[in-house]
Amino acid sequence: MSTASDNWLAYMDEFLTMRDGHEKTLTNAKMLRLIDLYYDALDAPKKCRTVEIPNDLKPRLFPHYMGKPKSYKSTSILGSIYDAVEEYQPEDTSDKVVEKLPCFDVEDLSEQCLKKWYELSTGVK
Repeated sequence: MSTASDNWLAYMDEFLTMRDGHEKTLTNAKMLRLIDLYYDALDAPKKCRTVEIPNDLKPRLFPHYMGKPKSYKSTSILGSIYDAVEEYQPEDTSDKVVEKLPCFDVEDLSEQCLKKWYELSTGVK
């Protein structure tokens, strides 16, 4: 199952950047065959069978975001999303001090206000 799905994803990545034409039609046909093999592989254990992926359905290279040894730099939307996520560096906020905003410094809360908040937070009237 995983081989069929990995191969399908590699062909889909190519498909996303291809222009219409004969090559795109061939790639589409390969993807459809891989889908059929994937579903055959899902049922294979129930029938005590194995599913082999033919060599003509195995891509020579995989998109870089799949982490395979033989890869190419993908320019598809999938490769672009992967690169954007990899480049993202979250801000280190471990040394930030969190303080209450001045607008929440209230000296005296009325009994009516406290009762209303209690009702809203608990659902009890």
